[in-house]
Amino acid sequence: MAFGKAKVNNMNLRQSMRRGTKRGSSGGGGGRSAPFYVNKYQPPVKGPADIIRLIPGQFPTQRIDHDNKDFARSPDGEPVVDNLPYYKYISYFHATKQKSLIGSEGPLGEFKGKAAPCIAADWFWWEWRQRQASGNKDHPKSISRSEKFALTVLVQAPFYQVPQVDKNTGAVRVNENTKEPYYDWKQGSVRGNDEYAAAGYKKKDGHRQHWSLSYGHWQVLNDFSDGLARHCRACGGHDCIEEVALLCQNCGEAIVIMAETSLSDEDLTRLRNEEVQCPNCKHMGYLEDAIQCTQCDHGEPATIFDFDLEVKRTPTANSENSQQTTLNILRAIGPRPIDSKYGEDLRKALNLPKIFTPTPLDVQRKMFGDPPSDDDAPPQRSPVNNSSRASYENGEDESETESE
Repeated sequence: MAFGKAKVNNMNLRQSMRRGTKRGSSGGGGGRSAPFYVNKYQPPVKGPADIIRLIPGQFPTQRIDHDNKDFARSPDGEPVVDNLPYYKYISYFHATKQKSLIGSEGPLGEFKGKAAPCIAADWFWWEWRQRQASGNKDHPKSISRSEKFALTVLVQAPFYQVPQVDKNTGAVRVNENTKEPYYDWKQGSVRGNDEYAAAGYKKKDGHRQHWSLSYGHWQVLNDFSDGLARHCRACGGHDCIEEVALLCQNCGEAIVIMAETSLSDEDLTRLRNEEVQCPNCKHMGYLEDAIQCTQCDHGEPATIFDFDLEVKRTPTANSENSQQTTLNILRAIGPRPIDSKYGEDLRKALNLPKIFTPTPLDVQRKMFGDPPSDDDAPPQRSPVNNSSRASYENGEDESETESE
């Protein structure tokens, strides 16, 4: 039986997914392609569950040193860059104007005084300060801020090329130059008994979309993912991966030997998912899993990207906001390769940094307007307390709720 591993740079896929549990902002990207609200995926709330496959990307992301509130650097002063399978960004929504955009505050935007210019963020924090000053948690509150985690999804269902319809007039939208209709790919029934199939539209198997998860849904995905590492992606065996030790990636020292350790499960989880200083060589970094498979000689722990997932959303119980949902992963099918009927073009990650390029400042200004200064605020009574000030300093607002 052999040891095995799966790396993304100096992190394995589980560790790279778990980096998303550290709350923070993200910048990114080059020029914009299709708008971020086009071709987006959401698991169904009604009807049967979807079968999807998550497609990992490799998106270079400069690591953040949360203690020093700056970019992380190696001992020789070089920036530390991780290749992450997902893309992280900040979304803002104006409830009154019913408009949303991508924040431009940049990777250091969670640290006060280090954010890049962002009109939406200025609006959000201006309203936050007014609420703190007045003691009224509900006013003003027109701007919401959400941390999002974007992944590429292969939706395993038939899709049909359907003409776009103007939602105001009901007429088919036509390109004025070519006189041809605009089209969208619409998901049909797996059984092929829906209106799209009956209409004879052009059909294809499977379609790639981008899926943006809120922090709560992201946690559900990561928690579910942790239980999949006991299966082997090399041989497809179930419950056959055994963790032997956690090793320093620099010197190979066994930091933890599983047969001998008295550490709790909680402590082991922390060591697996956070950077640790090696007591032997003093290297600071992620530990490497030394594993063995009881069914093959080339064992490799499976990740969530090796399974077909059956997913739905359920409305949150007792929620006044009907948009709030819980992500349900009903089952994972695998580990196994992607079905051969889905071509190579469907197995590649979308260019998520380009899709979620921050909204330009002039567009933000046009959508949300210029934020007022604190001098423009109406007279407020003294704050009830200053207990929430630390949350603002760290770029969080505990009063905001997330919805999907």
